[in-house]
Amino acid sequence: MLTSLKTKSPVLGLAVHSSGRLALAAYKDRHLRLWDLLKGRIAWKKTLKVAGELVLFEPSGSGEFLVGEGKTVNSYEDGEIKVSLEHDAPVLAMAFVRSELLICGTNDGQLHVWNTATGERNATFKAHEMRVRSIVVCEEGGSTYALSVSSSGNLKMWEVASDKLLRMVQECELEARVTCMCVASSPASGGSSEKDQTVQEDTAVPTHAEEPSSEQVQKRSKKKRKINKAA
Repeated sequence: MLTSLKTKSPVLGLAVHSSGRLALAAYKDRHLRLWDLLKGRIAWKKTLKVAGELVLFEPSGSGEFLVGEGKTVNSYEDGEIKVSLEHDAPVLAMAFVRSELLICGTNDGQLHVWNTATGERNATFKAHEMRVRSIVVCEEGGSTYALSVSSSGNLKMWEVASDKLLRMVQECELEARVTCMCVASSPASGGSSEKDQTVQEDTAVPTHAEEPSSEQVQKRSKKKRKINKAA
């Protein structure tokens, strides 16, 4: 039976741990609560200086998590701030490429690549003319890609070439005001595998049979006459 985790303040950000046992929620009243989903009660809470709108668990499955608090993204470990990632503009979007490698998008249209273990900024560059509203990361064809979209609908796809380099591979205009985004990846092979294609070719049934030529008909009739004489 599901339990309702009620509070009086609206929820601004929510993340569920990969184990499915914990949920992290940021509220408009500046509270941050870590919920034990098995027991349906608060396991830890904290009052922030600024209301947090972005929350993320570290993808490794550890208990570490990130909270976007205005221009700062704080990395928490055991309930205490381990590293603070400072930006010149409010952070509106963030996504992990993998464990300890984070991409943040800010109100001034910039993307920032961070090492969350050391707090080192690997790269910063202007990605959009307007504020970055959403960032998602996906795997495709053995490569890792990050997609960022601005509030104006400018969508860009970046290949994560290294921990310090994002290479733009595609851009399009959505002609819509974007507030969030998600991505559904296609199969890793990009379609049917070679084995599947071979099976499909071997079992394929032709839509029509080719009519035999007159020469083939004559050869077949001669062959039958020879067989009859031999018998």
